[in-house]
Amino acid sequence: MSSLVGLKAQTLIAHFPLDKDGNSTVEGGFTASTVTDVEFGSEGANANTGTSATFNGGSSIIQHDWSGDLNPESFTLALWARSDGGAGAWNSPVTSRQDLNNEGQSSQGYLIYDNSPSGVWTFWSGNGPLDGNWQVLDGPVVNLGEWEHIAITYDDEVEVKKLYINGEMAAESNEAIYPNDTTPFNIGAGGDNGTAYYFLGDIDDIGLWDGALSEEEIQEVMEQGAAAVALVDGGGDGDGDGDGDGDGDGDGD
Repeated sequence: MSSLVGLKAQTLIAHFPLDKDGNSTVEGGFTASTVTDVEFGSEGANANTGTSATFNGGSSIIQHDWSGDLNPESFTLALWARSDGGAGAWNSPVTSRQDLNNEGQSSQGYLIYDNSPSGVWTFWSGNGPLDGNWQVLDGPVVNLGEWEHIAITYDDEVEVKKLYINGEMAAESNEAIYPNDTTPFNIGAGGDNGTAYYFLGDIDDIGLWDGALSEEEIQEVMEQGAAAVALVDGGGDGDGDGDGDGDGDGDGD
């Protein structure tokens, strides 16, 4: 395996290949509770990711009932997406969030948007009861009709979130993220319960780890597939950049 990150081993806790169903059978044993209007067997992102799933932008969804295992305190979520745009301002390939019954005063979880108004990939996260509610991290422009690899990471030890596009870090910020403790894990749709922000296009090879992977490891996931990075040895400095010096800049000094 490549570099060392975090204070413990980073484990692939869920892998949704999206080849023939919406399950994570090998990792975690997660079986979808709902699969609606999803077409499996479409062209995959590369030779190592199998086939993909196609979502219609209006009703398609793969949903998993809430599980604490799908909402770790520190995490990496990585996937391939080929967006065709779609209706409305926000289109989400993956969402695990909740702000129910709080009158806008609290938020939890993580989500990725293909943000139509500004046309960029966006990493949203909830900071619990802290001021500011949803924290937004914008990345580069979405290339419609093209496969792009998106990864979001969060290191709870140092409260740093990062957005990677096609294996390169696009943005980062210091934010606290509170895990979603209530609502489902949604693929191809957003909102608290997967009833809005439908994604139009193809999604492939979703992986979820219980720690923040480094850029080098995310590149390996992108090139070799999520299953190739099932376990990353721990013992690093905890800043998530993989260089071992603890300052978070990745230069090793």
